[in-house]
Amino acid sequence: MEPRILGNGRLIECKNRQVTESAVQSLADAYLAEMAQLEPCQASRMSIAGSERDLTDYSPIGCDARASLLRQTKSSLAALPGNDDPVTAALLAERVNALLAQYDGGEMIGRLGVINGPVAAVRSSFDNMPKSTNDDIDVVVERLSKVPAALASIRSGISAALDASRPPVIRQVEATIQQCTTWAGEPGSAGWFASLAGLRTDIAPLAEAAGAAMGELGRWLSTDIAPHAITRDAVGPDVYKRAAAMMLGTELDPQDAYDWAWNDLHDLEDQIRTTIELIQPGASLVQTKAFLDDSTAIAGADAWREWLQQITDRTTVQMQGTYFDIDPSILECQAMLPPAGVAAAPYYSPPSEDLRDRAG
Repeated sequence: MEPRILGNGRLIECKNRQVTESAVQSLADAYLAEMAQLEPCQASRMSIAGSERDLTDYSPIGCDARASLLRQTKSSLAALPGNDDPVTAALLAERVNALLAQYDGGEMIGRLGVINGPVAAVRSSFDNMPKSTNDDIDVVVERLSKVPAALASIRSGISAALDASRPPVIRQVEATIQQCTTWAGEPGSAGWFASLAGLRTDIAPLAEAAGAAMGELGRWLSTDIAPHAITRDAVGPDVYKRAAAMMLGTELDPQDAYDWAWNDLHDLEDQIRTTIELIQPGASLVQTKAFLDDSTAIAGADAWREWLQQITDRTTVQMQGTYFDIDPSILECQAMLPPAGVAAAPYYSPPSEDLRDRAG
């Protein structure tokens, strides 16, 4: 019997037995559902349903709303019995506190970044949306119509950060400008959003408006923000520690981490040297890389995708039943080529919450 939630309450039926959901689990579910409404782009990344028609508000108002939810959840969690569900309580507290620390530190307003930045989040929110039926396309249309407002909210957030004497770093600004330029395309072309225009005839004007808004954001970043951006990438130990806690789920000593990383780097360099001697004795790293590029390079996007799919399928077979028990519904991972403008790094899009819609 498949697990399911009965009614509006917390009774879950699973494999012919009934388990009452704890108050902490109910709070965690409520927090996740409301956060998905306040941050639809992140919900899309996590394949959480319910906010597909919307986009995240990156303005100070949107940031304040998410910070308020975190504070409410923290307060509600503190009021629950400590022995209700200690594991879930600890996990929820860690996530809420780590994220709230970044909001309270002023680090969530006006953020930029080519991988997890807001501009990339708005564009990528369309990647895994169902587009098979007219109803699916209606949802795409509604979200697409909100792209200009979402990009305007990014602009509002950056302006607020600048007013608070928290200017962005020039490298992040320049990289985001490049993304905007790539995804905007030529004036009137709709840029990347033209790929959605083919779904239905009424989408073209919305796609053009989205592309134009993307281009305008890039120009504004270039003329109004880049001159005020700072050149120093370093953020300092406090910001670093908060970001590390958010990424790793634990407190980190930056100095210890750096000491470990340098030692590990030296070990990796020794391994690289050993490997080079097996491939081209006496050659440099640059020479060996050029040799491998010439002898093993894959020509063409389709050939690359096919090779990547073979690697993925073979690895899945090797992992399944040996290192992991992968649910059959997500056993297949589809290798795909990302659109131009995306950071040059592999990434994975999870399936839907019910595991029915697969991603890769």
